[in-house]
Order: sequence, then structure tokens, then C-alpha cells
Amino acid sequence: MLLDTAVQWLTSQGARSIFAWVADSNSRAWAFYRQQGFVATDETQALPSNPAESETLIRLDTDAG
Repeated sequence: MLLDTAVQWLTSQGARSIFAWVADSNSRAWAFYRQQGFVATDETQALPSNPAESETLIRLDTDAG
């Protein structure tokens, strides 16, 4: 429900895409975001809390605009 509210608000403000970082090792988060329509981008970086792990930038395209 929180994600839906955030997506609705961002879309109402004209956001065409919504981005988030997801730890590559967090399979539950990946499953949740994929279910919501997010897709992986090609951008990755070291996880700030554990630089030995990586995270991927994900994107949800909206109907705004």
C-alpha cells in the first residue's frame, strides 16, 4: 500500500519513471518489485552498508506525461 501511494503521488507530480536501488542478494525485495512492474537497469554499485555486496538500480515507467 505504501508503494502504491508513493507511485500514485509521483505520477501525479509528472514522474515518468521511478527508481530504487535493490540489493542483489535480497530475493524477497526483487520478487516484490518485479511483481509491481519494476525492471532492472544496467546500473549497479557497491552496497553502501556492505561494499562486498552489490545493488542494482531498478525502474518503473509510469503513464505520466
